[in-house]
Amino acid sequence: MGTSAKPNLLEARHRARTVHRILNITRPDDIVLEDIAMARGVYVSEGRLDGAEARLLRQGARGLIRVKADLPEDGRKRFAVAHELGHWELHAEMSQWTLCEADDVAAYANSSPEIEANAFAGELLMPTLLVRPRCEEATPDLAVVRALAAEFRTSVTAAALRFVEECRETCAVVFSEARKVQWWRAREGSQIWIERDLEIDRRSQAWEPAGESKMEAVPVNAWFPGREAKVKRDVYEQSMVLGRYETVLTLLWVIDHEDEDPEDLDGDR
Repeated sequence: MGTSAKPNLLEARHRARTVHRILNITRPDDIVLEDIAMARGVYVSEGRLDGAEARLLRQGARGLIRVKADLPEDGRKRFAVAHELGHWELHAEMSQWTLCEADDVAAYANSSPEIEANAFAGELLMPTLLVRPRCEEATPDLAVVRALAAEFRTSVTAAALRFVEECRETCAVVFSEARKVQWWRAREGSQIWIERDLEIDRRSQAWEPAGESKMEAVPVNAWFPGREAKVKRDVYEQSMVLGRYETVLTLLWVIDHEDEDPEDLDGDR
């Protein structure tokens, strides 16, 4: 389902923080989704489900979230439930059964309602007040991302997205399959742009990752081919294969250096 309206991410995150405040959530251990849902008038049930990881049914002031029982990771299941809670809180006027095709949620993309529900879920599961102190002074590294995922019981994907939002360093998280970029995210306002369907460069760890790599320098044009700029850019990367899925997650750390005399970059004249 698509819409031309721009997603209201500020409102989505605000509504999640309102839930935190109402329920006095102050620690990661307080984020028990079944209890949160019940307090908001929604019952969570696991069972067989085709075509989506979770679905929301609404009848007046009561709701039911059906979540696919055979989702392999607890973090992915929790995100699916939190996403549906986002629809419950944000989209009462919409037909719930038309929302949340599996690809919409997995790609953090497509329609505005899906983007808003993802923003709500990210904030609900990993509150800014708790996550920011853990991220803003951290050196970019997948070990930090995995530690966040374990502490907040989220998927590595969700933790990576929150990390790049809150880290003071300029970072991006890139998801690739079959050696092509599927989608990516960076902090809003950053000077990063990566072409979707960009073929993974052979010099990148993402070309053929072996376990989890270390953060290492990579040529700039491995990720930003043909880039022309008035600043010098250093790029570091670290990649890992996501669990049972054939997706490679890459954490990019980008450092731009201001040049004292940008005209020098144009060559002698």
